[in-house]
Amino acid sequence: MKLILKNIGIINQAEINLNGLTVIAGDNDTGKSFVGRTLFSIIKASNNSGIIFTEKLEKKIIDIVQEIYIEVRKNLEKEGSKDLFDILNPGSFIKELKSAVISENVFKIDDVIQKRTSFIRTSSLEKPLLEALHLKLEELRSVLDINNSEEKKKIHSKACKEILQKEFSSRIRNIHTKNNGEIYFSEGLNQLLKITLSNGSIEVEYLDSLLVPTATLIETPFILQMKGLLGDYKKYLPVHISDLFEKLTGSIGYFDEDMFLKKIESTIQGDWDYNIEKDDFVFTKEISGKKQPFESINTATGIKSFGVISLLKKAGVLEKRCVLVIDEPEVHLHPKWQVEYAKIIIELVKEGVIVLVTTHSPYMVQAFSVFSKEANIKSDFYLSHKNEEGTAKMENVSEDINKIFLQLSKPLNEIVRGKKYAP
Repeated sequence: MKLILKNIGIINQAEINLNGLTVIAGDNDTGKSFVGRTLFSIIKASNNSGIIFTEKLEKKIIDIVQEIYIEVRKNLEKEGSKDLFDILNPGSFIKELKSAVISENVFKIDDVIQKRTSFIRTSSLEKPLLEALHLKLEELRSVLDINNSEEKKKIHSKACKEILQKEFSSRIRNIHTKNNGEIYFSEGLNQLLKITLSNGSIEVEYLDSLLVPTATLIETPFILQMKGLLGDYKKYLPVHISDLFEKLTGSIGYFDEDMFLKKIESTIQGDWDYNIEKDDFVFTKEISGKKQPFESINTATGIKSFGVISLLKKAGVLEKRCVLVIDEPEVHLHPKWQVEYAKIIIELVKEGVIVLVTTHSPYMVQAFSVFSKEANIKSDFYLSHKNEEGTAKMENVSEDINKIFLQLSKPLNEIVRGKKYAP
């Protein structure tokens, strides 16, 4: 995938590849974070519009699921068809669909329906019942799969405008130029989305579905101790903060054999969970052979950094083709843990998660470079810097990341050489 920005924020032009791991390094105030927030916003808008439409049709979905179950109940005895009754039970069926919708995962939605379709096809049912159930499942699929309808496109556009305006408070277009701002999202040779921003207006054109299950943006690990602070202020927060909080509180637990989570536990010597009773995120660590819980406020910020990743994994939003944007993760990490954090991110990319990291840490840049090569995964590195006009540009330096190290080492070189430091 590729994201192209023209006259957006402080950015003059940026063309960012999103095919595995993408790292943007550079000085402060050069547009790094703006790229991540823009990527998050357009994916969130695309998927959020689907949720809006599904909520409007919730009663229709429930009706179809219940009709399927009633059809089975009228024609079969439960004792002899227990597995069929179980898989078509309205309670579990609707629960699975809602879970897929909440996580904004279009693939999960299709899997939930396909699981029932496949089970019915392999069951020894009379042809009339088989055809009736198949038609009902296809009706349910058509209710949820509306990506090509004109109404869907209108909702896409409305959601995109609303989320961009809330995320950026209407300050999206580059104020250094009178030219329109433009955002393009493409895959291969195919353009999927075009957004044009002029004075006071946003025009959105969806050419095809993005097919990205969800996007998540991590800006600070302090989110784990903000529960009591959000409250009624959520409506005034940028979308990425309230979105992250909802996902973190939706963590669902995991099986012991999840090796990714085991690696995080090994690094921080403990485990994170959301405690519903305490309404807080709790870190549990073994001390003298006994597990001891620690409230988020009493846990080191570096441990929180790993905790956010762990909880998102448990929430089911870090899966294949999901997008994860991490803004300057090194801020709260010792260099040793910066390297360990990079290892964890590489593991996510190996699992198919698309990751965009912004950073000004040479440790993280080097770690990502080395570990991505060892894992044989696709990685792209960019250097962001300002030009004489005060606007920023993103240079693809994947073939020569030494350009990043030269830029990041300037302050230290100034000090070592005894020259007066100048930003």
